[in-house]
Amino acid sequence: MPAKILVVEDNPTNLYLMEYLLGAYGHSVTTATDAAIGLDAAGGQQFDLILADVLMPRMDGFEFVKRAKAQRADGPPIVAVTALAMVGNRETIMQSGFDGYIPKPISPETFVGEVDHYLPEGKRSKATAGDQARSYDSSPDRPMPAGRTILAVDDVPTNTQVLRATLEPFGYTVVEARSMKEAMEIAARAKPDLVVTDVHMPSGSGYDLIRAFKADPDLHDIRFIFVSSTYWHELDRARGLSLGASKFLVRPIDPHTLVAEINETLNES
Repeated sequence: MPAKILVVEDNPTNLYLMEYLLGAYGHSVTTATDAAIGLDAAGGQQFDLILADVLMPRMDGFEFVKRAKAQRADGPPIVAVTALAMVGNRETIMQSGFDGYIPKPISPETFVGEVDHYLPEGKRSKATAGDQARSYDSSPDRPMPAGRTILAVDDVPTNTQVLRATLEPFGYTVVEARSMKEAMEIAARAKPDLVVTDVHMPSGSGYDLIRAFKADPDLHDIRFIFVSSTYWHELDRARGLSLGASKFLVRPIDPHTLVAEINETLNES
């Protein structure tokens, strides 16, 4: 049974990353872009856990946790997700009413396991932090060492930033492009080993992009993976594969699976 989690975070990239990772592991996520919105949500809905930033404008996390505990004594645990990780800051965080903390920057390969620690046993995801770390360390499909370059193409910056945050801890170099034109220019210079691209973009689709690569003798052999949030029909997947893509993946996808899919693609003979 999925957990219901409220995430209170004013930074769009961090908010998206947490929502993406938690959703990929089956949790139901409600988001709030500031503490006031978070208080309204916490007072009106039943959650299993609240994750809150500390450094927020207007009302910070310390005030948020104080008010949230006051308005609902039977409320769920409230965990700080913060860059304030020094010893003195940790003590202040715990003394202010938070039930725990998770440090930033968020580690995609362990974040869900860290969250699971604060959830009731019956609502935890299948992967604990320890299980995640062991699976990454011991899997025969562990990503290759540094030297592989991946070109991430998406007109939504947070999508490429999530990909970067997921892959760079494993030694991949990730370069980003926001359009087909920019992707072609970067590929000509960087000669990536793999392109991971969205399908539907306003200035040339992923299908247009792969056609352009296949038509260029210098880029023809670069492998492609489509990753899309707007997959509606099996024909979309079939079209992408027929144009030469190795895989067609659908968001949300958990980080471990994404890394495994990328590694498998790069290992293809």
